[in-house]
Amino acid sequence: MMKKTIKLNLIVLAAVLIFYSATVSMTYNNVKESIEEDYRTVTSELDFQIYQAGALTYDSESEDYREWRCVEEFLNDYDYNISYPHRVVVYDSNGNEVARTGTTLEFSTYSYGNKYIAPNISYLCNLDNYLTEEQKEFIVQRERYGGYIKKFACISENRDNPIVTPVYLEYVDVQKNKEYRLNFSDETPNVIVDYSISLNLVDDNNKDYEFIDKQIADGIPQAYLDENGDDLGGIGLANYSRCNELYIGSEVYSVLSVSYIDSARYTLQDFRFTNSLGNITLLYVTVTAIALAVLNVYIKRNRLNNAKYVFSNAAAHELKTPLAVIENKCEFILEGVDESKTAEYVNETYKEALRMNTLLNNLLRYNKLSTINRVEKADSNLRQLVENELEKYSSAAKVKNITFNIELIDADINCNDELISLAVGNLLSNAVKFSPSDSIVSVILTKFKKKKYKLSVINRFDGVIDKKVWDMLYVSDEARSGKSTGMGLPISKEIFELHRYKYGFKNENGTVEFYFIAK
Repeated sequence: MMKKTIKLNLIVLAAVLIFYSATVSMTYNNVKESIEEDYRTVTSELDFQIYQAGALTYDSESEDYREWRCVEEFLNDYDYNISYPHRVVVYDSNGNEVARTGTTLEFSTYSYGNKYIAPNISYLCNLDNYLTEEQKEFIVQRERYGGYIKKFACISENRDNPIVTPVYLEYVDVQKNKEYRLNFSDETPNVIVDYSISLNLVDDNNKDYEFIDKQIADGIPQAYLDENGDDLGGIGLANYSRCNELYIGSEVYSVLSVSYIDSARYTLQDFRFTNSLGNITLLYVTVTAIALAVLNVYIKRNRLNNAKYVFSNAAAHELKTPLAVIENKCEFILEGVDESKTAEYVNETYKEALRMNTLLNNLLRYNKLSTINRVEKADSNLRQLVENELEKYSSAAKVKNITFNIELIDADINCNDELISLAVGNLLSNAVKFSPSDSIVSVILTKFKKKKYKLSVINRFDGVIDKKVWDMLYVSDEARSGKSTGMGLPISKEIFELHRYKYGFKNENGTVEFYFIAK
């Protein structure tokens, strides 16, 4: 019954796990498809904006240029349009890299050296050239868990030039409620800004940026250029585009945009998936708990009903014979049939009464064991338990001139002493009962694996033992002739399963070995 209960619980868990995996997989795929669709839309818009920005920098009719003050200003205007990992790189007419997007700090001119300056002008600082790896990791961690720049100090040589040199920045860690200061130089700043500061942070340790930077360094494959050499086609979730006409002042530049995402990793990190996963997990844990509770209540009730059924049927079946014998012998005595055999009738009646008492005790013990789920255990020495049981059955062995071959080692286990002693006694009792006279019964206790020990009881037996030998009241003809109740092995089975011990028998070469593995 214990194995059946475990099996049913495992079936329920397996079914829930299958449905859980299917639900998670469906949610994952839905979020992943949404991310990929959004990525393609965003990168497509960025490609168009960059190409359009380049086209708008020069008006062929009026020969006017759009007033980009520098390449960095152009990059900053188009860097915020995409939230996915990307680089926008600007090259001069000779193909040399002039600038690229990266970790950029931007602030407005409302407060510039404590003097008001014309609004709607932004100043930029590319921090990639100044941040150490430690400082960048520091900012990455603070940005990830909540933080902001409280103050930024820099040097500006020309207020018309949006490029500034950083001196220090003060950072607030919201999670730890602490302020930190990152220093870039020992020079004295001439601009200190304490609001309207934004940071576009690029985590270079991101694997997607590693792919992007490698693509830029290796050169975009020519196969992705169209006939005009302007646009690059997408490869999976990588996107490339190029604009060859960006006019700033009297110079003409080319622009390359490269973006890439690992959609699987993005999906696993997306709040839609993580939130759904948490809700799905909670739902299925609740469903599993309820299902297992209902199942185990059902199993428990079924076990109780089955135990009552087995007990009543076994009692009715097994007590019928001794009651008939007792009734018959009592009638002989009351009717005075062959008074010379009265003592014999009384003796037979007494034996049958004893047998009934033994059977009832075993039935009650089996009934109790079959309706409980756990037993109290304590540290015990299996060798000592076996030796105690051997002493009990030594007299019965001597009657049949049976010799015990004993090989025992010390074995410390965790068990219920009373029940394991009963199980060991049942194995010894069967061995002595069914062994022929003048034979040997081997009792061997050996180390099995790690902290496990195997106890084997081996005796001569010329017959064939059926697996039903573990079932309640299953007895062979030979067993009946020996007045067996057929309860020893079923009781032992219940004891082993309550302890979660492996058990079994081997029937070969004219011998039978019953064993169990304790731990």
